Amino acid sequence: MKSPSKVDLAAQRCRQLCQSLKSLVLKETVSTTTTENDDKKLTISDFSIGKLLGKGKFSRVYLAKDKKTGFICAMKTIKKETIRKEMFEQQLSR
Repeated sequence: MKSPSKVDLAAQRCRQLCQSLKSLVLKETVSTTTTENDDKKLTISDFSIGKLLGKGKFSRVYLAKDKKTGFICAMKTIKKETIRKEMFEQQLSR
């Protein structure tokens, strides 16, 4: 039997972290007091970027924390050059 690659191990660890985060989110509810927050688009400056969780052919995934709410999540980053080269524009606009 073939041993798992680093990417497979990183993906498995990312899934484990996501499961842990889901259970935390279910325990803690985030309330918004106004509808202004729903219309605001998030930017990179709204987050503190942590360690690299995993990387693949097209992207990297980092641990991120919302500066305002403290919500912990995973942030996927893809270079614009890769998006254009691989014609991902339509997929990402969904």
